[in-house]
Amino acid sequence: MVLEEAPVLFMALEELVVQFPELAEPIANLTGILKILGGLFGVYLILWVIAFVFNIRKGILLKRIIKRLEVLEGKIDGLSRKRK
Repeated sequence: MVLEEAPVLFMALEELVVQFPELAEPIANLTGILKILGGLFGVYLILWVIAFVFNIRKGILLKRIIKRLEVLEGKIDGLSRKRK
């Protein structure tokens, strides 16, 4: 939704510049800042998705390790009972 509305915003700002030429420089600065902020948000979003995937993967690996430890604990308990 936001990505679809961004070109409309820039077109509205261009129309504003046509109507008020003295605002051309401040609006150009504003659009530059908006593009930089959008790029930073995009990078943040990409890094967040990557971190999310790694956290899910880490959680799955930890569950596997816990299951293996439980199995080993059961085997150790069985062996320790046999020795007594």
